[in-house]
Amino acid sequence: MELLFSECMNMAIWTLNKYKEFYPFALALSKDNEITIVAIDRGEERPLSEDIISDLKAALPESRGGFKVAAIVDDVKIDKKDDAIRVSAEHFDGTAIEIISPYEMKGIFKKVKMKTEVAIVSYIEKFVWKSDI
Repeated sequence: MELLFSECMNMAIWTLNKYKEFYPFALALSKDNEITIVAIDRGEERPLSEDIISDLKAALPESRGGFKVAAIVDDVKIDKKDDAIRVSAEHFDGTAIEIISPYEMKGIFKKVKMKTEVAIVSYIEKFVWKSDI
């Protein structure tokens, strides 16, 4: 799970540094330790993040057979003011966690600076390997 989390954070930070924002995306780690991007095309120019997350949650279970870990990454606000990267990850063994890592855009070029001392970790409801699927 650590490898996928690291890749999720790297991709989110790179995108934030380049574009100052990002749409939610999903990454999956195959049983052969290959990272795959799970993409959704809603056919809209500026879809709502909630709609993309919903579509990703619907798409991931359909292709879960080749994965051992899957994660959805989005840009969120904590207490309506602090920016954070949220990684919602699930392992095929049933572990599902959410890691919220606050950040700020700092410096003349407005690059991401993580507030590493304040990450929030919690267990979440399964969204890929649900028993009812």
